[in-house]
Amino acid sequence: MPRFTLYRLGVAPETIDVDGERVTFGRDVSCDVVLQTPACSRLHAVVERRAGDGRWVISPVRERNPGVVDGLCGSETTPLRNGAEIQLSDYLVHVGLHAGPPAELPPWLQSYSARCSEDECGWEGEWT
Repeated sequence: MPRFTLYRLGVAPETIDVDGERVTFGRDVSCDVVLQTPACSRLHAVVERRAGDGRWVISPVRERNPGVVDGLCGSETTPLRNGAEIQLSDYLVHVGLHAGPPAELPPWLQSYSARCSEDECGWEGEWT
């Protein structure tokens, strides 16, 4: 069962355990993980387990404004590793693919800065 820990400046981290093979992220209340920011699409990204090899992947829903996965623009379907970090607008999502305690706020996150240029991804954002 995957576990996602959401970090957002000024907000306490939120850990979400998900049952199932598919998780939706977006600002719409029908999403499994609701991202409360107008910078996100109603349905922003989908994380799902591939049937063939069982790996978890993230797929952007739209070409404009994809996420950043481990510092790289996630404009295409991208495999996830345990401990992966996904930036979706002003959220940083820590991915836990194995059971265990919720992730603690990493010390480096307090000054984390990730960018995805407008030319590369269609969105420009910054964590400071």
